[in-house]
Amino acid sequence: TTRSELACLCSWQKLVESLQHKDSSNDWFLLMEDDVGSSLAVAPYWPFSLSDLINQAGENALAIQMAPINGKTRLDLFQEWLISGKQKLLMPKSQVKSHGNGAILLNKKAIPLLRRRIGRWIETFLPSTHLLGHPRQVRPVADKWLYASLPVEKCWVLTFPLFILEAETSSLHQSHVSSFHHAS
Repeated sequence: TTRSELACLCSWQKLVESLQHKDSSNDWFLLMEDDVGSSLAVAPYWPFSLSDLINQAGENALAIQMAPINGKTRLDLFQEWLISGKQKLLMPKSQVKSHGNGAILLNKKAIPLLRRRIGRWIETFLPSTHLLGHPRQVRPVADKWLYASLPVEKCWVLTFPLFILEAETSSLHQSHVSSFHHAS
């Protein structure tokens, strides 16, 4: 794991933890990375609404992955949407192995599961220290941390490709741009 990947993980952890202080009447937050774009930029022309996704996921859903990183996976998911007569908006995350935090709908009920515990206490007294919190069985990068920290049966993946990866450059590593962004 590189230093920049660890920094990305820290950034995501701080973002998610900041949501616990948001006074929002909504139960869901749409989180997006700066290198994500929209394949359909104008939301009124989307074939469904974010509410449709949330309703189809059900009341126990904690996260909806909106931009799987693998282009073949996105194409396979889109085929599922077409085969279903454009009705099946989501697939269980347990059936989709592609990672990616490009765009995520996150339920506020997920925040306690993603919060660092002792790290938050230490940060109060040592504000320049950031202890990572992540499951031991995964490499400490942002998307693997998020999906490994939540119960897999409460996570979903969007079938229709609303979001794509657009970055021309990446401060993480060039192979990431070549492999994923250009393919996207």
